[in-house]
Amino acid sequence: MPHSLAFTATTAEVGDRSSTQPSFGDYIDVYDIQRAVEERNTVRIFYEGRLAKIELKEEERPRLTPTSRK
Repeated sequence: MPHSLAFTATTAEVGDRSSTQPSFGDYIDVYDIQRAVEERNTVRIFYEGRLAKIELKEEERPRLTPTSRK
């Protein structure tokens, strides 16, 4: 597909970019969403943060905490 582009990202905490470069190396190029919108290569993207509601049995909690890992 000529004239195609895609955006990818490394999942990370807000403000934490420490995992991208160690995982993938130095940037080859940076073309962000804002520039793509300005150049009319994509439409604005709206994000809506949501928290998943889960039910967890109290006896299962230790399996999820870092202090319980060996």
